[in-house]
Amino acid sequence: MAVVRSGTGSRRARAGEIGEAEVRSEVTAWSREQLELFAVEQILGSATLRDRLRRKLAVSRSPAAALERLIAEVDRALDVDFIERRQVRRFIEELDELLAAIEAMADVAPDQAVDAALHFIGVIPEVFERVHDECELGMFCSELATAAVKLAARSSRGIWRVGEKLVAAYLADDYARFEGVPEILAKAPIEKEERQILAGILEAQAARLDQFQGARLVAAAHRLRLARGPRRKVPT
Repeated sequence: MAVVRSGTGSRRARAGEIGEAEVRSEVTAWSREQLELFAVEQILGSATLRDRLRRKLAVSRSPAAALERLIAEVDRALDVDFIERRQVRRFIEELDELLAAIEAMADVAPDQAVDAALHFIGVIPEVFERVHDECELGMFCSELATAAVKLAARSSRGIWRVGEKLVAAYLADDYARFEGVPEILAKAPIEKEERQILAGILEAQAARLDQFQGARLVAAAHRLRLARGPRRKVPT
């Protein structure tokens, strides 16, 4: 299995395999026609890629209709009686596919992508007691929360909507699936004004809790107030 080096995004292949650096070097030399032919070949040969392209085209035609369909797919995926241990992997893969669809939607309709993520966050707790997992669902919820924060930073919906939804999910969660929310919010890639708003939301919620329960929210708010904004690329 290829290993991803932390913080570099580069991949190290096993002996005899082609590594990421070699792939990038080769692809960079391709003409536009070669890239187009390769992309078409890959899409036609992959049901997953075809489905992603279909979704993207649907969003371009009608963001509202695409959002309605995506929400229906989320609801359908979560309409389960019970997920046995042997079924967890496929269940999480299905949720991953839906999250990927939401992230792809953001390329065309960022506001609708945030709406879809908010819906996902709101309904996924309904299956918490019906999934016999070890930590897979908690890991997915962390990915969902992280994605929602990043999507909010790209949209006009405002980080406060996502912040309020995530804090509510964190406080109502008896299964620790949203346990990472305070740290995820503390690292939100947003501007100073939005960080202050989000910090205020966390502090307001913490004030309603006992000292122990509110400590992590207060700590996250403190980090937000001290943090610098997201790094910007400097033109060269």
